Amino acid sequence: MFEGLGIAKRILDAGWKIVYEPRACVFHSHQHSTFELFKRYFDIGFTLKQLKIWNAPGVGGSMLRDAGNLLKRKLVPSASRSSRAALNGMCQDLAKSAGLFLGLNERYLPLGVKKHLSAHQVFRGNCAVG
Repeated sequence: MFEGLGIAKRILDAGWKIVYEPRACVFHSHQHSTFELFKRYFDIGFTLKQLKIWNAPGVGGSMLRDAGNLLKRKLVPSASRSSRAALNGMCQDLAKSAGLFLGLNERYLPLGVKKHLSAHQVFRGNCAVG
C-alpha cells in the first residue's frame, strides 16, 4: 500500500532529491467504498506520523491546503458531473479527511477501535503499534 511512500522516504533519507516531472503520466485507480477510503486514509495518517513525514517542513500544511482546494473545486457546479456524483465525491473526501485525522491521532484511540479502523491490519498480532 505504501510502496511509493517507502521508497520516497529512503531516497530522501539518503540525501537524494525527488523532482516533479510535469510531463510524466501515471494512471492509477481503485474502486473503494467510502468506508474503505476512510480506513485506507486512517492507515495513511498513522504511517505519515510513524515515519515522521507529516511534521516535516511544509508537508502537513501543504496536504491540508491541497485537500481544501480539491473540496472547493468539487463544490463548483459542473456540467460534466451530476449532483449525485458531486455529493458522493464530497462524502468520500470527508471520509478521507476524517480517516487521516484519526490516523494521525491514533495514540488517543483504544487498540480495539484502531483494529477496526485499519484497512491493512496495522494493529493486529505482532504488528500492534501504538
